[in-house]
Amino acid sequence: MESNRDEAERALAIARQRWQAGDAAGAQRLARKSHALYPTAASQALIATYAAEAAGEKTKQQRPQPPDGDGAKRSGTAKPAAQSATKGGSGAAEAAAAAAAYTAEQAAAVRAVLQSPADYYGALRLADRGCAAAEIKRAYRRAALQFHPDKNRAPRADEAFKLVAHAFTVLSDPQRRAHYDRHGAEAEQRSAQADGDASARQRHYYRRQQQQQQDEISPEDLFNMFFGGGLGGDMGGFGVQFGPGVRFAQQHRRHAGQQPQQQPQQQRRQGQPQDSWRAWLQLLPLLLLVLSFFASSLAPLLLGGLALQPPSYALDPVGTLRHMQTTGRRSVPYWVDAQELSAWRAQTPDAAAVRRFEADVEQAYVARQQQRCAHERREKHAAVRRAQGWLFGLGGDAERLRAAHALRLPACDELRRVLSE
Repeated sequence: MESNRDEAERALAIARQRWQAGDAAGAQRLARKSHALYPTAASQALIATYAAEAAGEKTKQQRPQPPDGDGAKRSGTAKPAAQSATKGGSGAAEAAAAAAAYTAEQAAAVRAVLQSPADYYGALRLADRGCAAAEIKRAYRRAALQFHPDKNRAPRADEAFKLVAHAFTVLSDPQRRAHYDRHGAEAEQRSAQADGDASARQRHYYRRQQQQQQDEISPEDLFNMFFGGGLGGDMGGFGVQFGPGVRFAQQHRRHAGQQPQQQPQQQRRQGQPQDSWRAWLQLLPLLLLVLSFFASSLAPLLLGGLALQPPSYALDPVGTLRHMQTTGRRSVPYWVDAQELSAWRAQTPDAAAVRRFEADVEQAYVARQQQRCAHERREKHAAVRRAQGWLFGLGGDAERLRAAHALRLPACDELRRVLSE
């Protein structure tokens, strides 16, 4: 909820501008949007104020008007006569001016878009239905500038403008876009009506989609949020967060006459150092993980020039490991390469390093002897059972039984010797 605070403040600022411009419905809608994004006392008070003033205007319009005098009647009859007199003379000029206000290419573009109103990708001229959200945003910018009624005065240009706005609203929402891709525009538009056999979860989803459509932002508001409230002069930029419901964040340029927006900007600038520290704290575990990885990888390389690695060894003579040695503590035999051992001892005068190397040798030797001892015990047990016979001593051999009991376990004896030292 805290991440929507900036968007809510911008929506509230636009609502005030709408109210001053006389657009009461747009101001109320944007004020409700602001309160839904981030509820504040200011937005709630503004909604109440707008509702009260709108109710007062409605009551004033419903009051009966007092009857006018004869002069008013005479002026009422004279005005239509004057209007009819001027209309006939300027009708041809107005028709000619309207025809010259748009080009044939603009009219053709409007007809092409309205020819397939159910093709939202075609309305935005997107050939790839799997395009990314950034491409959808760029396509809407181009289409909105092309069909805006202030730039395109071709017949039905306003319908095309509304269509591209609705197409962008649907395709910029991943859930509504997926629903449109599966079922088409008609199913997307009547998504509030679930089939009779739909589950309760599906019916809730359709009702939510209908509420989102009813609360959609108007095409003009969508255009103003993208292009800073108009086609000329000082335009602000808008960032869009695509998700369940499109949210807009306006970035106004500073100039004279924007005093109401300077205070939120100053508050955001004051909060930037805290946000920076918060971001660094969130990245700190990842940075520590990367540093530990590089430290463990580079430590052997950095220390390799200071000390050589211990020599290779084997518990039996093999290959170039033909030089026999024994450990100093338990007299465990092992075989190494003579040249490699000499080079290591010349570079490693530390007795602790030699003890650690011999401890590794003894540990490997003990592990091998444990395996061999376990194998000898299994063999002796099997020989005893074979000599005993099957049931009640039937088929037993006393001589073989004595020989089985007398079997030696040399690996076990060696293991006891090593561990006793």
